[in-house]
Amino acid sequence: MEITDIKVKPLQGYPRLKAIVSITLDDQLIINDIRLIETGNKTVIDFPKDTFARIHNKESFVPVPELRKTLEATAVRAYQESIGGQKNV
Repeated sequence: MEITDIKVKPLQGYPRLKAIVSITLDDQLIINDIRLIETGNKTVIDFPKDTFARIHNKESFVPVPELRKTLEATAVRAYQESIGGQKNV
């Protein structure tokens, strides 16, 4: 799978939530409302959850580990570029 587009909306006023991200894969699948969260010494992504998933503490979208790492690295890089590299996350 290839990441063909990424959109980042940096947020302010939230201590850990840094941005909301949308990622397009292969120009065919768009994943909206991915949260970019700062956790201690690293920044991770949290995929959107529907009501059932929230109640049962499950993710609605579960990528294999390799794809998750790629999506996470791309989202963090895009976030850093969107804020002008002001802070290393």
